This record gives sequence, C-alpha cells and structure tokens, in this order.
Amino acid sequence: MPMGRDIEQANAFLAEGKKREAASAYFEAARHYRSPYRERLILQAAELASILGDSDLTQRYLADLDVASLNAENLARYRFTQAQLALNDHNYREALRLLPQRTMGLPQGLASKILNARMSAAQQSGDKLLLVQELILQEPRLKTDYEKKLNHDRIWGHIQQMPLEKINAGRRIAHPELRGWLDLAYLEKTNQGNYSGLQSGIRQWRARNPRHPGWTTAQTLLKQPVAVATPYRETPDSGSAGAASTSASTSASSSTRNNSGVTITSTVEPPASAAKQSVGFIKDNLSVILPLNGKLSSVGNTLLAGIKAANNGKPLKPFDSNSAAINSLYQKAVNQGSRFIIGPFDKGRLATLAQSRLDKPVLALNYLGNGHQKGPENLYQFGLLPEDEAVQAAQYAINQNRKRIALLTPNSDWGKRLQDAMRTAAIERGGKIVFNKRYRPSSTDYSYISQSLATHKDEIDAILLAASPKQAQHIYPAIRSELK
Repeated sequence: MPMGRDIEQANAFLAEGKKREAASAYFEAARHYRSPYRERLILQAAELASILGDSDLTQRYLADLDVASLNAENLARYRFTQAQLALNDHNYREALRLLPQRTMGLPQGLASKILNARMSAAQQSGDKLLLVQELILQEPRLKTDYEKKLNHDRIWGHIQQMPLEKINAGRRIAHPELRGWLDLAYLEKTNQGNYSGLQSGIRQWRARNPRHPGWTTAQTLLKQPVAVATPYRETPDSGSAGAASTSASTSASSSTRNNSGVTITSTVEPPASAAKQSVGFIKDNLSVILPLNGKLSSVGNTLLAGIKAANNGKPLKPFDSNSAAINSLYQKAVNQGSRFIIGPFDKGRLATLAQSRLDKPVLALNYLGNGHQKGPENLYQFGLLPEDEAVQAAQYAINQNRKRIALLTPNSDWGKRLQDAMRTAAIERGGKIVFNKRYRPSSTDYSYISQSLATHKDEIDAILLAASPKQAQHIYPAIRSELK
C-alpha cells in the first residue's frame, strides 16, 4: 500500500493508542487513493471503530463501500469487522457465521485475526459443541505433535462436560472427526460399569475410525493408566524438552495490586513448596534420587527440602543422582529397605531406569519421550506443565473480578505456549484480552513495555506476566512505576 503523510499520521495516532483519531484519519485518507487501497483504508477505519464498540460509526464507514466489488482480502476484512460488531453484541453464533472458516491466501496477520476471533466467539458462546468444532477446525494451525496432543486433551475435556443428550445430538453432525470424538464419548457414558460392552464398542469404533486422533483416548478408557499428571516441558532457560531442565518443577503464580488498582499476576519459577504440594501422600521408608551436587544441584536441593517438609519429619534416604549410575542407586535404595523412590528428573537417567524391572514403585519427576510413552510396571511419571500454572494465574485474576487483562510474555516458544494458555483460560472464564505484548527475552531495557501499557492502563484490570526470575526483576518494577 502507498504510504503518504496522511497514512503516516493515522499510523502515529494508532501507535499512541488514539484509536478514534486513527480511524477518522484512515477514513479521510481513503479519499486520496484508488481501489483496492481506498477500500483497505476504509476497512481499517471501520475495524478500529468496531474495536471501540461504536456500532454507528462502524456502519457509517462501511456504508461507503461497494461490497460486491471487494477483492477477496478486503471481503475477508469486511466480514471480520461485521463479526466484531456481532461479538460486541454477544451474538457469538452470528460472529462465527460471518467469519471465514478458511484463510488460505490471506495475509498472515489477517488470517490470525480471523481465526483468533473465531476461537474467541466459540469460547465465549458457552456452547461446548461449538468450541469443540472450532478446536478441530483450527488444528491444522498447530505445528508440533505436542501442541496437537494438548488440543486433543482439550477437545476430550470439553466433550466430557457435555450432557449425554447433547453428545448424542451432535453425533448427527457430518464432520467425521467430530463425530468420531462424540461417538467415543457416547460409548463411555453409556457403558459405565459395563466393561465388556465398552470393550466391544471401542473395538467397533476403531474399525470405523482407523486414523482418528482419539485412538490414544480410546486406549485409556480400556485400562487404568500407570502414569499420572502431565508432561513437563522446558522452562524459559532450558534448551530443549529432551534435556534435563534447569528447573525441576515449573512456574508458580504470585500476584500484587498496585496503586492504580491493577492486579499484576506473574508466572515464574517456584519455591520449594511446589515439591511439598506434589508429594503429600508419601509415608515411611522413602528414598529420593536427585542431583545434590554438581550441575542442577540447586534445583535438586530445593526439591529435597520440599519433600522433607511434606514428609513431616519422617526419615528418608537422599541419594545424589550424580554420584553413580541410576540403576545402582535404585538398587541401593531398595536394598536399604526403601518401599518408595522419588526421582530422578533427568530424562536420560529416567530412560535408563525405565529399561529395568522395578520391584518397588518409582515416582519420576519427569516424563519418558514426549510424555505419552508408557514405562514399566511400578514406574509413575509425574511433571508440572508451565501451561497449568499459566491457567491458574488467569483463573486467579478472573476470580478477583479483574476481567480486562493484559498479557506480557517472552517472544519464544515457551512464551507462546503460556500466552495461548492464559488467553484461552481468561476468555473461557469470561475475561477479555485488551493488551497483548511479546517482549524480547534477551533485552534488559523493558521501558517500551511499560510505556505501551501506560496508554492502556484505564482499560486494564490485571496484567499476566510470564517471565524467568531475571526477566521479572527488570519488567516488574517498570510496570509498577509506570502504572502508579
């Protein structure tokens, strides 16, 4: 698009957070351009007006368009703006009707806005079936097996919350993947207490759905799992999920309220209490295998302190995982009378231990492979997922009736996962994301974040911050100072 001084002025208004002035400037600038740039500027003005919630102004801008002559991109922008008005009126089904389902060929930014708006409409609708449909529809956006696994867990979780009548009615929907999920849920709900009927039904379900993503879920319905909880993934400072993390547990939520009344909830690395909460069921004759010297010793000793506190002063036997081979340490613990072993959390040592026969149960503080791999009998795999803590942070804010939320997350894979988790959790609970900023993890000057926040502080009830401790030490004071 050409960039005249009039458009530069409109962009400047927008950068300053002056949306109404920017909308007016874009609309006036449209007079000086030919199609399709003229329509693009009008649509930019209308979109800003819709974001402001000014339906009359939005429609006045849109009335200056010949909708029939819009090209594909501008038509998608037109439908997005109309859908925004429907969202403002809480007409979520109409928003989903207006928003394109397919975004192939559209600019990436526009495609993301459309798909995010669709997900927001589905979440806010309160209709679990609509939400499940949207999760299935948007799964092609997901790039990794891990993201797809989380999506399948969400799909199944939402279906589990649906009444049997709703599930049965949804089974008439033509989409084969959705129908497969609903058929599986129907089998489970109608065969409770009837294992043979469930087994037979799932066998038939598999024959009808040979490549359905619910196969893993179907398998779990037929047997008691030997592993519990969710797979641990890398923290902000760890290089990969396959290596030992620099933090054996994940993030913990904390919050404070500044003078402007904004609650700042942060997601950072936890204290020893995280381990204490995880092992409250442990009794006598306990051994712990953790790195107590050398690399990762600070994490190992923190976990050990939490386990000791949870064990209420009862004796336990600590072993340094760096002192000998893991199988030797395990056998030594068993020979000394241990009835239960906690550790290790290093993936390499865990993989080695999983190749052995385990006479006494082991609670590993990590997961084999990608978190889906079953280990030997007596091996229980446990981890804390950063996304779980992010959801708790969002839930805390919503429970405090602070529903207009700003998200601050690092521009990394870890940050994107937490951003998605917090955004989804907030919207599902009736919140609204009014500010969303990805910051540079390697930066030490975060003034640009606090300055951007300051222009929106009257719109914000809570700030959800995901950061490593070092990042938080720089970002947090800047936020508090700017929002006073």
